[in-house]
Amino acid sequence: QKQKQLQSEKRKLEGKIKRLEDAISACEEEIEKLHDEINNAGSDFEKITGLSKILEEKEKSQEDMMTEWEELSYLRDELHTPYI
Repeated sequence: QKQKQLQSEKRKLEGKIKRLEDAISACEEEIEKLHDEINNAGSDFEKITGLSKILEEKEKSQEDMMTEWEELSYLRDELHTPYI
């Protein structure tokens, strides 16, 4: 019974980790596009300012997701470690 519960927890963690990895990857692509847009904005200060604010928010979101990913990965590793 306890083994089944442990396996279920592992599967849930793996699913959360996979979703976070996908979200982090998508966020990285968005950040790259924002950098390109900023670089191509020329001297349009308003556009650069707006894009920079969005970029800052995306980077913060990515940082938060990466922190959560690290925490979940640690938990997963703890579940995979047999107790002696």
